[in-house]
This record gives sequence, structure tokens and C-alpha cells, in this order.
Amino acid sequence: MDSRSCNFTAAETNALLEGVRCHYGTIVGSFNSAKDTNKKKNDVWILITENVNAIGSGQRRTTGQIKLRWKNLKARATKDHAEAKNPQTGNKPFKRGDYTDVVLDIIGGEKSQALHGIQGVVGDGEPWSLGLRRRRRICQFLLRLIQRVYLY
Repeated sequence: MDSRSCNFTAAETNALLEGVRCHYGTIVGSFNSAKDTNKKKNDVWILITENVNAIGSGQRRTTGQIKLRWKNLKARATKDHAEAKNPQTGNKPFKRGDYTDVVLDIIGGEKSQALHGIQGVVGDGEPWSLGLRRRRRICQFLLRLIQRVYLY
């Protein structure tokens, strides 16, 4: 029996990236105690996993799979960023990952110029010219809405 699962679909990856974008501070931050930190981070990863599974691609993802996908996306983006800064010599063409700009935008925050400041850029029907503060407010609103649906 093959233990390898299906590749992530674009919709699943987009749901993962939006979840990480909304909760990035919690995912990488630290709180008063290690117990609080781990509980909050696990709760956020579970919420992101539920959102990815709600896409309905037919493949149920575990929290471990979601975390690994994020880790791989982040590793590819940082590798692409380093390669762009220090290109290798030779005639091998450089191919950026499909989600490199989005991941760099998430991990770079306000300092990242991957998508900030480009007016009128639309990705998947969503205008990315919204300010970071406004996107965070939207994410917080969506989180509260999802929590009401799932927890009450």
C-alpha cells in the first residue's frame, strides 16, 4: 500500500496560504508560557486544516500534512529568493515556484514588496491592493465567523 497522498490542489494551497496569512502572528509568535503558545498554535493549525478540508477536494488532509505543505512552500520561496539575489552561472534557466511571491509576502509582512504597493493587481478574483491592516481586519472577522459556526 502506498503511503503517499495526492498532491495539493491549487484551491487547497490557496486556502492554506490565506489561513497562514490571517494567523501568521500566532503561528510564529510566542505568548506568556510554552503551554499557551503550543495550544494556540495547535488550535490555529487545526482551524487551517478544517478550512483546507472544507474545500472539498475529496482528499482529507491531516494537520501534519498541512504543516509540511507550509514548510515546503516556505522553503521553496526562501530558496527562490536567495537564487534571485545570487543567480548561479551557467545556462540552466531559473524557474520560480508558483506561490513564491505570496509566501514571501506573508513571511515578509509590511517590509515585503512582493505584492504590496502594486495597485490593481488581482489574484484569484481578489484585489491584493488592500492594505495590510484592512486584510488583517477582514481575516479577524472571518475567524470570528468561523469560530461561531464551529464552536457554537
